[in-house]
Amino acid sequence: MPHILDLDLAVLALIQSWLSRRDLVILSSTCRALRALLRITIFASCRWIDDREPPKSIWPLIRELRVCSEAINGVHYSAFFRDLSNITSVCVCGETITDEIAFILASTPQLVCLDLSSLGRRSGDAALAWETLPEFPMLCCQPRVIKFCSSHGPSYLKFSHQSICEKKSYATRWAFMTLLHEADISYVEELEVGTEALSIPCVATYTWNSLQRLTVTGFWLRPSDTLTNLADLHVHLGTLLISAPHLRVLRILCRFADWLAHPHCVAWPAEEARPPTGSAVPALEELDLRNPAPDEGLLIQLPRTLRALTLMTYPHLTNSLNPPQDWALAETAPLCGTRTPEEWISFLDAVALPELRMLRLSFRMLRDMALFQCIATRCPKLELLEVHGEIGPGCLWTAEQLYQFAEALIPLTNLRCLHVNTFNDVFAEELPPPLPSWLSYADLQSLSMPYSGNISEKDVVRAFAQLTSVSELWLPKSIPLVRRRARTQRYRRVWQAYRLLRDDGMVQIRAEPGIIECPRERNLELHWAANGEMTGGSFRGEPEMFGVTMDDDVYVLALGHTSSKYLSSTHSRQLTHRPHLFQIEPRESEVVAERLSARGPDGCEPPGNALELGKALPFCEIDTDHTYLHSEFFHDLRQLQSLAIHAQGVSANMLNLLDAASRIDVLDLSYMCYRPRNCGYALHYEEFPGFCSLKCHPRVLKFCSRLGQQYLNNADDIRMYESRIRALRYPLATLLHEIGVEQIEVLETSAEALCLPLATSYIWSSLRRLVITGFWPDPLERLEVLDDPNTETPAWIYKYVHLGTLLVAAPNIRVLIIRCQYADWLRYPQCVVWPHGDPAYGSCVPLLEEFELYNPAARDGIFSQLPPSLRQLSLLLLPHLIKNTSIDMEAALSVTDASVAHNALLPSALINVLSSAPLPDLRQLRFSFRGPTDMRLFETIATLFPRLELLEFHAEIGPGCLWSARDLSQCARALSPLAHLRELHMDTFAGIVDDVGRWPKRLRGMVGRAPACEGIPRQDVVKALFGPLKTVEMLWLPDMRVTMTNRGRTREYYSREWRVFSVNRGRGKRPRLTELDLIAKMHTHDTD
Repeated sequence: MPHILDLDLAVLALIQSWLSRRDLVILSSTCRALRALLRITIFASCRWIDDREPPKSIWPLIRELRVCSEAINGVHYSAFFRDLSNITSVCVCGETITDEIAFILASTPQLVCLDLSSLGRRSGDAALAWETLPEFPMLCCQPRVIKFCSSHGPSYLKFSHQSICEKKSYATRWAFMTLLHEADISYVEELEVGTEALSIPCVATYTWNSLQRLTVTGFWLRPSDTLTNLADLHVHLGTLLISAPHLRVLRILCRFADWLAHPHCVAWPAEEARPPTGSAVPALEELDLRNPAPDEGLLIQLPRTLRALTLMTYPHLTNSLNPPQDWALAETAPLCGTRTPEEWISFLDAVALPELRMLRLSFRMLRDMALFQCIATRCPKLELLEVHGEIGPGCLWTAEQLYQFAEALIPLTNLRCLHVNTFNDVFAEELPPPLPSWLSYADLQSLSMPYSGNISEKDVVRAFAQLTSVSELWLPKSIPLVRRRARTQRYRRVWQAYRLLRDDGMVQIRAEPGIIECPRERNLELHWAANGEMTGGSFRGEPEMFGVTMDDDVYVLALGHTSSKYLSSTHSRQLTHRPHLFQIEPRESEVVAERLSARGPDGCEPPGNALELGKALPFCEIDTDHTYLHSEFFHDLRQLQSLAIHAQGVSANMLNLLDAASRIDVLDLSYMCYRPRNCGYALHYEEFPGFCSLKCHPRVLKFCSRLGQQYLNNADDIRMYESRIRALRYPLATLLHEIGVEQIEVLETSAEALCLPLATSYIWSSLRRLVITGFWPDPLERLEVLDDPNTETPAWIYKYVHLGTLLVAAPNIRVLIIRCQYADWLRYPQCVVWPHGDPAYGSCVPLLEEFELYNPAARDGIFSQLPPSLRQLSLLLLPHLIKNTSIDMEAALSVTDASVAHNALLPSALINVLSSAPLPDLRQLRFSFRGPTDMRLFETIATLFPRLELLEFHAEIGPGCLWSARDLSQCARALSPLAHLRELHMDTFAGIVDDVGRWPKRLRGMVGRAPACEGIPRQDVVKALFGPLKTVEMLWLPDMRVTMTNRGRTREYYSREWRVFSVNRGRGKRPRLTELDLIAKMHTHDTD
């Protein structure tokens, strides 16, 4: 597999374009080379806020500046605005153009993009009142992209009428005209403007030699619609088109204004003669005209070079509808300029479009398939076709009509992608699906016909199997609209993408994860590629679209650094179009959840293509308690590699699913018996049956390791604790018996479920990683529940087995993680791996490389058995005791009682623990301590572990837990011999203070003079640490977070979070701390 840094820069740029800014930050944290490569992209765009200025170290990287005119006031005082020569794009939002905005625009000589699309945009009632924009200020640049007042708020689009449009025109036109006067029009390549601000008589006087893209939005006001407009009727939008001879892309995204005498935008009136050249757009390649007027004369002037044509209703009439009723099906009046098939045929016969590749159109009153036969004849090179059956007769197709539609398109041999919005939904069975649950009772009573407009998956396959060149289908899916205080439920349609799979004459369709919104608002559809939708008739990101071939390993690497929530979104659906490279998690994708399971009343079956998804997907996550599984779902899941099940117990659904998935490598039952906060379950657990007749032999097994807040908060109830032990031990014992343990490489379980006498009877020859969570039941507690008749293990046997006995049975273990909570309600609250009194003959973990023991006990004998090969050691508390410290809790910081301090180790005890065994190759060390220290602990660490690269330590509750700058300096001197130390995590004070004596703005007024609230200024941190520490490159320091309780009367400090800094060392200068845009939470409850 090639390293990602070995790839070509073009491929790396492609990977970056798929990832969000958050994912880029995560990817950049993997190594220094990627950090240096990606920081240019991460910090290229900056939203400037006066109170939150970005670090000065990234100022040279900023290329796009986004500001709000009402929220920026300090441009004359900030050093950043003294030199804006690197800024190439400025995006301004706000109600008007202020002096600060004028100053910025006058200081950006290299400006390429001037984005004022959201200027004047308001929300609520303020959107209907407009104030005149001032004259545009002076520019010192020649921008190539200009956007002005083209983004309209939902209130304006919904409640606008003629007087409001006129007010907006008066408010914006003068500013736009003065903007064109200031800018050099000869350089403008892209213009995007709202029609209200567009004064055609003024704009048409310029010669737009460089203009290649023109976008117009809003409501179009003809001169004849307003008495105060004195413009010549012969000066229309086409006049502007003539003055732009090199125009390639024209988008007219104007709304249908039914409150105007002329509701459409007409680019070229039909009664107007053609220009002398025969066409107003001779070089046009793409035309997007929404709600085309019946008298639109531009359509017959389209050149033969046109490659993309969109003539759709905007927005679609199916965006918000009641359930289908007779009046909706029988509507015959012209709506929003939607044409009939006969009118479209007349248009196609009048123009020649031999090079057309993409065609999108809306129609009404379809009677036959003559329109599509004409399309197949007139546009032979078509690659993408999108059709929308708007409201009226023929808007809901039957399966036979869909078959005839596909049959008419057979001559299109280049057709690869087909979007069909002519019915409500696709279902999997031959019979129509039941009425959806979101239909209200009133809707059911008002339906005069059965719920129609759905086509079965079988009929979809039968229809489109004729089109051998089509590989991608977008079909509609109806989902309810969320409306408050609504008597009847309305619904809208969205796209569901499918892949057509052909194999040995068989044709199947497979749903892609995620859904895609049908265009509704201007911001959703103006630039399709910007929000991850379709561009050029193919999924964005296909290798052949960019002329590069990317190995699957590169996709896997990109996916590995992308969060699952991001992958389930529409944007990343195109990244994951290879079925063997993505996962599906129904909790994060409703569409996929509906195809893997059906939640609802008994008898409601899931779609039949759940079986096909099971064949193709490597990963499946499902809730067997609240999911009805179709019987066919269990027939063939042999290709399933990973299975995650959520359940409150062992059920028939779970057993059937495990029986069908016979080849899984990963069986994840970690969320079994998981109970979150306020879940409503009883505190005590019922006993569960065991597993039986399993055919799978997974290599990774996780069982009940996720605890949930209900259990964590109530585990001190001894009856609840014992009931969980009694409920989980027998199922795990039977599970291990059925699947066998010889192949298990990873085992993750809770301490309550682990029956040591049974587990130690196996030989775990393949086990490499062991993770244990929960509360450890020490045998000395003499719990009655340990005497278990189900597993036939008496309580007295625990005197002879312990956790170390299990480790002896796993000779090849490499990673041991014990995240057991501190049970202060038990006499023995900690997990002891190897009792101190038991003799040890050598090491029970001879190959161990990573060891995590939370809430360690000083008496644990495992420390003396740690092998020299150990590279990572973690001895932290879980959770940290500093987690909840109020302003008035100074006494809590100075406690000396070890029982209150959860037996956090003293420095002297830590020295004994770390000195128990030689660890010359240790690279990472994490630990917690309490009590005062004279830095002998850190001197010992520097002596014992000379190759240490990462050090993390937490000063827990007790005297000396809040360090001063002097303590930091002493610690740094003690650690100075560590020549390989690259990363240092220090949680020994309240927080870092950015300025001397000044907390961040969010904490001002909340921080008193108590020692618990004292932080350390940043300059003191630098002075204390970076004299002795010459090699540290990454520094993690605490940041105090505040939570308000009792309606603001009580202020309480909540958990600390990490602030991450990189250390920049200049020549002969003091190192500087550059904060990274990354917040890491300290460990609290890892298993909640």
